[in-house]
Amino acid sequence: MALSADLTGEISQDQKGKNIELSQSTPNAQSVLKDDQKPADTKRVSRRSKRIAAQRSQTVDAPQSKAAPSTASTVNVHNQAPLAPSWDDDALTSQMSKLGLGQGDRIKSTAPPPPIYPLASKSPTSLPVPIPTTAYLEQSSLPPIDLSFKATLLIILDLNGTLLYRPNRKRQPKAFSPRPDVYKFLSYILSTHRVMVWSSATYENVSAMCRQLLPTKQDHERLVTIWGRQTFNLTPEQYREKTQVYKVLEQVWDSEEVQNSCPSGEWNQTNTVLIDDSMLKGCKQPHNLLQIPEFQGTDPKGKSVLELVKDYLEEVRAKSDVSSYMRSAPFRIDEQKS
Repeated sequence: MALSADLTGEISQDQKGKNIELSQSTPNAQSVLKDDQKPADTKRVSRRSKRIAAQRSQTVDAPQSKAAPSTASTVNVHNQAPLAPSWDDDALTSQMSKLGLGQGDRIKSTAPPPPIYPLASKSPTSLPVPIPTTAYLEQSSLPPIDLSFKATLLIILDLNGTLLYRPNRKRQPKAFSPRPDVYKFLSYILSTHRVMVWSSATYENVSAMCRQLLPTKQDHERLVTIWGRQTFNLTPEQYREKTQVYKVLEQVWDSEEVQNSCPSGEWNQTNTVLIDDSMLKGCKQPHNLLQIPEFQGTDPKGKSVLELVKDYLEEVRAKSDVSSYMRSAPFRIDEQKS
């Protein structure tokens, strides 16, 4: 190939070396001066020109042939800017376009998936958010099996926002408005299941509210136990602050007092139901949580929430595993008959 064909300019005829104009690239054009006689900028242009000339030479001299379609399952992106981890499809497509990659060349992001459960606000007094164990999730993923009888369940009750509403917790911490049908609901679960109360309020306030909800000594004694704020293993500072707490059911299942109430076998994820208005509090065993709307003094019209909960518990107790059934058919107000 003629070298002059690749040149866009000639070296100036002025041999005094004041104005040396370089062509885009060729080795011969750069050989007019020795490398050690050229200015620094000229040397960089010279090296770049050599590379361009070599690439052009390979393009012109290479035989023309159709490239065989690639069957590789991966894309070689060495020397390319890496894709930024992202779960945004539009952003990822834009980045791929900049690299010259198509949809068929998509590279799976290495970014971790978003958290399943919302995180509590970080503060010096915050607690780590517990997550379900692999064993728990595996068992709850099994298909639920129908029982030939109705089982007795361990029902763990929350108070504020679930069974009642405290409009002025600071000045009147023991005064509350009961949720509609709460007394009827308590009568049902106390006569059918084993019941304990677990609240994040102080034990003094929890006990006082329980005495109002269960005014007779007989009903009060039917509770398995009453747990208040002292059961969350908080530091003195965390106890005083509004620290987000979590109801980890292993703590209940490890309690000898609670286990002694089981009519046969033991309490575990197959026969325990936590009724609470907070999803976050039950995030350690999410498929044992029967989450209901927070009660703030009024309930939706129609059949009461607690009446719907009663109907749902009748379904749950007919299954071999509470967690597997509640995972596959969680409690939802909008799906219940009102």
